[in-house]
Order: sequence, then C-alpha cells, then structure tokens
Amino acid sequence: IVLEIPNDFLPTFSPPSILFRKDSTYLFVGGLGGIGLALAVWAVQRGARYLILTSRKGIATNNKSRRIIRWLIEEMGVHIKLIK
Repeated sequence: IVLEIPNDFLPTFSPPSILFRKDSTYLFVGGLGGIGLALAVWAVQRGARYLILTSRKGIATNNKSRRIIRWLIEEMGVHIKLIK
C-alpha cells in the first residue's frame, strides 16, 4: 500500500521574521551575561546596529564576552555603549 499525501494537505508554519531597525538603539539589561549577550548577537543578526549593554559587574578581562563584543564592533560594525 502506497499513500500519497498532497503538499497542501499539511498546514505550514513559518515563524514571524523579526527585524530590528538599523537607526534605533536597543538596551539590553544584563547584556554582558550569557543570555543577554546572546540576545544582543541575535538582534545584530537581525539588523540592530546600536546597542547599550548594562551589567552590575562590568566586563572582565580575558572574558568570552570581551571577544564577542570586539567581534560585534570590528566585524559587524555595531556601535556599543557599556554601562556599569
């Protein structure tokens, strides 16, 4: 027995495309932590170019966060302001 299911039989779902304006500034509270920085990178990948990242502790030396921020600035052309 062979069943053929037409392409339009199953519903399709595509998540909404989230885009950020290139001329707006986005604030990420806790932006130097793992989740905050991951969200900042996600926003940049969707168009954000101006970020404000806040942190209670600031950025540590030789930290993965420092390397990611450098990459965002140098390779992606992002303008970032860090606030402690």
